[in-house]
Amino acid sequence: MSATTHTRRIKFLVALMALTLLPACIYAPKFSTTKLNGAAGRPKALVMPVDVMLFEISMGGLEEPKAAWTESARHNIEQSLDRALRDLNISTVNYAPPNRDAGKKDGRRDQLLKLLGVIGSSIYRHYYESVNHLPAKKEFAWSLGGATRILRDEYGADYALFIYMRDRFSSGGRVALGVVTSALFGYIPQAGQQEGLAYLVDLHSGDVVWFHFLKSGGFGDAREPAQARTAIDALLVEFPK
Repeated sequence: MSATTHTRRIKFLVALMALTLLPACIYAPKFSTTKLNGAAGRPKALVMPVDVMLFEISMGGLEEPKAAWTESARHNIEQSLDRALRDLNISTVNYAPPNRDAGKKDGRRDQLLKLLGVIGSSIYRHYYESVNHLPAKKEFAWSLGGATRILRDEYGADYALFIYMRDRFSSGGRVALGVVTSALFGYIPQAGQQEGLAYLVDLHSGDVVWFHFLKSGGFGDAREPAQARTAIDALLVEFPK
């Protein structure tokens, strides 16, 4: 086998690792409205801190958190999210961590934030983990009730937006391992997968009005600004206006 042919084969196998054995899970967004309401026709969204982590998969399959990658991705996602919401004519305000000395109101807010996180994970488990499916939940109807008005009154916002993302990248050693095992045994080790979740809560009623989950071999490498925008566009598909 010539060196050129060998190089081409390696490139082909690397591409195969990236594009195969990584089934994309495409889910339609869940929503209870397609229209947002706000003062003077322009809704205001409270953007909660982006929950993002990036990992590198070692040759042996262990996931190692990568702080520098994560910080870069967080910055790019925040910038992309801001632009995306502006394009939708939605004004934004960023959530600020509570002042621990502020007393009872912040304590109530802390509890509310926990509940907001719980409802997001509950929706995910119900729709995307069959063993946790709730038979009584025939329609998309999830709510926290009037407790969310704490954030509405504090920030003057109509909605709260939550973004969660996890992404994993194969190390050079794992890619090389895949080339070898594919050539010898026809087996390619599992490569990285990307997951994203976003949901929007009406702060007037407490209702979750929109929810979307993505999982695939990759819908946008958030370490790169342009691809972070691609990831956000994919995550915010069918976002209410």
